[in-house]
Amino acid sequence: MILAKIIAVKKKELAALKKTRPPARLKALAAGMTEEKKSGSSGFAESLAAPGISLIAEVKKASPSRGVIAENFNPAILAREYQKAGAVAVSVLTEEKFFQGSLQHLKDVAAEINIPVLRKDFIIEEYQLYQSKIAGAQAVLLIARVLQEKLSDLLISCRELGLESLVEIHTEEELRLALRAGAKVIGINNRNLSDFSIDLDTTRKLSEKIPGDRVIIAESGITTARDIAYLKDHVSGFLIGEALMRAEDKSRKIEELFGNINSLALGGDCHCGEGLRPCQPGRCPAGSSGGGRLSGFYPGRKPPPVESRPAYQTDRRSKEGTSSRRLSGSGGSFSQPIPGSDQQDSWRRPA
Repeated sequence: MILAKIIAVKKKELAALKKTRPPARLKALAAGMTEEKKSGSSGFAESLAAPGISLIAEVKKASPSRGVIAENFNPAILAREYQKAGAVAVSVLTEEKFFQGSLQHLKDVAAEINIPVLRKDFIIEEYQLYQSKIAGAQAVLLIARVLQEKLSDLLISCRELGLESLVEIHTEEELRLALRAGAKVIGINNRNLSDFSIDLDTTRKLSEKIPGDRVIIAESGITTARDIAYLKDHVSGFLIGEALMRAEDKSRKIEELFGNINSLALGGDCHCGEGLRPCQPGRCPAGSSGGGRLSGFYPGRKPPPVESRPAYQTDRRSKEGTSSRRLSGSGGSFSQPIPGSDQQDSWRRPA
């Protein structure tokens, strides 16, 4: 199985790295950076939870299932293009042997843009969190299937280092694990890591079991506007990699994916949602002075702030037409959250 091979290689790599860069040394460096930045959240989860569908655009050169995706590969230029096109965060593959990534790619991206950077790798221990912090990541991917009961400890370590996290799941069992560990941003991977098959219904089914105060990101297999339309009412945003990497014009591909689903603003100087192109300074029809990030591809599933949310109604719709949960017929049917979730009692059927 490919996942087992990747983890075996990762363990060997880390053992070798620790001989030249001891964990205590890296921990001290990472802790020093944390002390310098005590301003709170990096904005990763906050950006994803903002009104509208959010995009995490991925920088990825290759994958085990597809081989080399991008021959001409410049992570910094790609990231800059993604930010200009309106992505709220950029994901960077750093796994070397199977994805041809590197921590240097992450450093280059972090130095180029001013939106959150997510390190996407097979993280199995705290040492990699130190690496991530030092390289400039604001968030890391944690795969529930890989970490199992270690997930909770690594989430605590992330908070101590000032890192946010995207906890990836693929099954109901992994979702239970993520909820017990306190994951706030949950990525539903439509790809089965055992055989690399893809099923978009994975997101639709699992999203119905996630409490309303969590941010949900759909991952893998998102290649067309039809895919976006199929999942938009179930998620807060999308992590898209291969479809963007294969596109010659990244901005045009983003517009192709999202531009026909209600109005959206594609980054630049404004995100007022008045049109497909960014407004120029002082010329925004909504009077915005410019925000520099995309916010509002489509009014999808967005949770209220944790500290102020009311009891969550699964099929409530806002006056603006924002759907927090998919309606199922006229009876408002929905799936209950998984037992063990701390939000179980806050769910109620609308009157």
